[in-house]
Amino acid sequence: MYASCSSLTLLSALVSITAAYPSSAYNPAPNPGIRKLSTVDIRIAPKSHDKVMISAVSNSSNTRRLSYFVQSGLAITHGDVIYSSEDELLRKVKAQKRSLSYFADDKESLWPSARIEYKWQSEDAKGQGRQEAWEEATKRWTDMLPFVKFSENPAGDAQSEDVVTLVPTENTGSCFSPIGKAQNSQSNQIMLDSECGGAGTYTHELGHTLGLFHEHMRPDRDEYVTINCANVMQSDEGPNNCGENCSGYGCNFQKLPKDRADWSGPYDSLSIMHYSPDEFANGNGPAIVAKPGVPTPRRHTFPTAQDAKRVCSLYQDQCKGVCGDGKVEPGNGEECDDGNNQSGDGCSSDCKKE
Repeated sequence: MYASCSSLTLLSALVSITAAYPSSAYNPAPNPGIRKLSTVDIRIAPKSHDKVMISAVSNSSNTRRLSYFVQSGLAITHGDVIYSSEDELLRKVKAQKRSLSYFADDKESLWPSARIEYKWQSEDAKGQGRQEAWEEATKRWTDMLPFVKFSENPAGDAQSEDVVTLVPTENTGSCFSPIGKAQNSQSNQIMLDSECGGAGTYTHELGHTLGLFHEHMRPDRDEYVTINCANVMQSDEGPNNCGENCSGYGCNFQKLPKDRADWSGPYDSLSIMHYSPDEFANGNGPAIVAKPGVPTPRRHTFPTAQDAKRVCSLYQDQCKGVCGDGKVEPGNGEECDDGNNQSGDGCSSDCKKE
């Protein structure tokens, strides 16, 4: 049974299928390059809630180690997640703030009525294939979850905490997004590089925007995959550590502790939110290896039914079903559901008869 929005606040996080897709769905792996990483220890004292929390508290001293780099003044954690401005992050570190979270409040951090208001920073920002990749990425989510709406505002409008700004970047090899709806206009942006992996990576970033965390951070992940920390890219901070006392790029492979995390449904190694084996790898072999019987994670392409179900649980007041899960849901506008989101097989990608 999937957790409802009322029981899944996604508060207090960090600071610190197998069916073949057509060849057109393939996306090149993003190339993040070498970043200048900074590592900080943050004291976290989670508030007491009667709701389930996803938290990053990991040891008896209630501290969390976080590795981040700076892109356009914003602190980027876990490889592609916009946390806040670096100035804000460092203020919180210095103050040893009691609660550092991605989601300040579940109602504020989820998009009202599951409608994502967005705008391009400028008309020029749509160039170099960004607009086409963006439109394909939004379609991959709305085909499965028709209640999710993307509403475009005029390019060039002033930045707003209620409207996510699509910002073009160059030569970063990566794309970045906050988790959920950011609570200030500076952080409420998605950075889109034309060379970060195309529509597949844009789809992954939209998963963050909708409220999803990286799948390989689940507390039960060691039952399904092995993290080869020796194969993770090394930063100038020295040897990697992928545990709770992480360092460098190893912090991208941390787990959330079992007693502070609630991830609905089974582990999904094919999730759009799961790292592929070679992401942040150093070339000496895969950083992630699936255990026997577990499908090998793939580069980002389409959301899985499990991804869609998790978004559905966050927006349960709007969600009437998931197209692509093999169950025909007339209330979801489905005429058919053959368990995939491919057209040309009698049932279209958005579950309409062909």
